[in-house]
Amino acid sequence: MSLIGLAFAVAATVLAFRRDFKEAAGVFAVGIVSVLLATPTGVSLLRDTVASLFGS
Repeated sequence: MSLIGLAFAVAATVLAFRRDFKEAAGVFAVGIVSVLLATPTGVSLLRDTVASLFGS
């Protein structure tokens, strides 16, 4: 999980130095969501969402 966060943080930093702030913000947001979903609570949330959408 920490490697995912580190990779997205590096990508966002590189994009910020290239003055591409819109893409840097997008990469940063995707990184935060991916780290949150990689936790056990996030996995449980995904399972509940899929179960409610498609049935159990």
